[in-house]
Amino acid sequence: MVRVCIGLALLLGLAAPASADVPGPTVAPGAIVDAADEAQFTALVAKGERERAAGRLPEAATAYAQALGLRGDPLVAGRLGVLLVDLGRPEQAAELLLDAIQRATKATSTERQGFLRAYDKALAQGCWVEVVISHAHTRVTLDGKPKNRDGHSAFFVFVMAGEHEVRASLDGYEDASAKFTAIKGTDMRVPLTLRPLPSAEPLETLFRKRAPDPLGSIDESGVVDEPPPRGRSTAAWRGRRSARRCAGSSAWGQPWCSAWHPGIQRLALPSPGACDSMSTCRSARTRARPG
Repeated sequence: MVRVCIGLALLLGLAAPASADVPGPTVAPGAIVDAADEAQFTALVAKGERERAAGRLPEAATAYAQALGLRGDPLVAGRLGVLLVDLGRPEQAAELLLDAIQRATKATSTERQGFLRAYDKALAQGCWVEVVISHAHTRVTLDGKPKNRDGHSAFFVFVMAGEHEVRASLDGYEDASAKFTAIKGTDMRVPLTLRPLPSAEPLETLFRKRAPDPLGSIDESGVVDEPPPRGRSTAAWRGRRSARRCAGSSAWGQPWCSAWHPGIQRLALPSPGACDSMSTCRSARTRARPG
């Protein structure tokens, strides 16, 4: 009997550490963060409700705005929009109210009617503007304030009635801007077209060498003279090039043409006017017989 008890004790002692090594269930870090954000969102919405019920509209609007900073909610957006209209900020309320009218399915009938009335008040003081840009991912400002942070090529914005300016910029393009006058209770479209910046002419095009003519060449302004081949002196090379010039050009003022090239006999055209153009001179040289 004693041996049986000892055996059971040893068996239990060995089994206990093995069971302790088995990992228990873990919680993903992202789930913890989401739960914390949701708890904070709920607390801020509740605070907004309390402040609104107490008549402290600025405090209620601040709590709703902080809640929307954690995640979007069309019902909370509609409540914030109503408060902003009451606080005289219709330009910030219109977009929130429109979102609530379209997507706040949990709103009561009374609350939905309140959204509609607040939206009509905002629309009576401003204008919806559709900004259409020729390129996406541009930096856009409206009256100096950043807009369209997502970089869409078209977006809507609600503005108060009056004069406004929208500007778009993109690397490698000229800035595009437009001034417009918003009219109460209407909507309008403002296009912006960005044009590429003029590219500077590459430096190599300023010093480009022209291929030499095997039968001779006409000196022209802007053409860079090529260096002599390896093994030839500069003076000899220049003398050979001067012998190949065409005298029929008006720059030389002579009515005759001469050409010289290794393996080609010298050709003289003594008749006046026989070489009065560059094309005549070149064709005459190509007809020369090999020596």
